[in-house]
Amino acid sequence: MTLYVEDYEIGQRCPLTAADNEADQCGGVLMLSAAVDCSCHIAAPCAGCTEAPLVCTVCGWEAEDLDHD
Repeated sequence: MTLYVEDYEIGQRCPLTAADNEADQCGGVLMLSAAVDCSCHIAAPCAGCTEAPLVCTVCGWEAEDLDHD
């Protein structure tokens, strides 16, 4: 099954498993990272906010790190 960035939502559990035990999940939650170069004060919503990646609160995994081979 191929996974894409669009398959993840805010508040979803992190899909990664712990490195030492493949049966255990990371336990983090996916949240939006801080916006970079936010210009919402000029024209909202800006690209910095709408394109902010989902990041795990525990391990730092980003949904944009998916490898699409």
